[in-house]
Amino acid sequence: MALGGLRVVDLTLPLGRGTPVYPGDPPVLVERRACVEVDGYQASLVVMGDHSGTHVDAPAHFIAGGDTVDSIPPQRLVGPAVALDFSWKGPGDSVSRRELEEALEASGARPGPGWFVLLSFGWDSRRGTPEWLRHPSISEEAAALLASMGVGGVGVDTPSPDHPPYPVHRLLLGRGILIVENLAGLQRLAGRVFTLVVAPLPLEGAGGAPARVLALLPG
Repeated sequence: MALGGLRVVDLTLPLGRGTPVYPGDPPVLVERRACVEVDGYQASLVVMGDHSGTHVDAPAHFIAGGDTVDSIPPQRLVGPAVALDFSWKGPGDSVSRRELEEALEASGARPGPGWFVLLSFGWDSRRGTPEWLRHPSISEEAAALLASMGVGGVGVDTPSPDHPPYPVHRLLLGRGILIVENLAGLQRLAGRVFTLVVAPLPLEGAGGAPARVLALLPG
């Protein structure tokens, strides 16, 4: 899609009964309650957890007293972004600090405050498979590097950037760095720099929320 000379790329998973959820989270339900043919309008009941589908983790997700998703200033949700290709990583692998440094150097990007760094593993294609939860992760050392850069957000196309006991979550969110999970189609942008728009629902007092995530590139 083009808009004012920009190409818009949607990086969001659709939400419905088939949307995989993290173990322990409620399933996604979108149930038709009225239809145009009978009621003159369409309406649905929607039930889901605050970390369903493509979503944003706010600091309150892991940090006591941290910012909730509804308190994130809107200017923090739009910024420059780079997508890095780690599609060669397999189940259970992690991205080291050196690998992250090399990928950033190859991209030519110099992320800093307000930037989003997105790691593409191609994992959205494995939704619903036994490997989905054995996803690659970001090492603590690589996460510390991103934190030292002062980036505003880190995104992945996996259900999480790490595994229990979630040290990367605690490190990033403890620095106020947003985490965007379950991105879709990120491989299309690997190696590219663009503008990212992250629009989570402003759920009051929540530690996260489903989001529409859009990449804006030159047309």
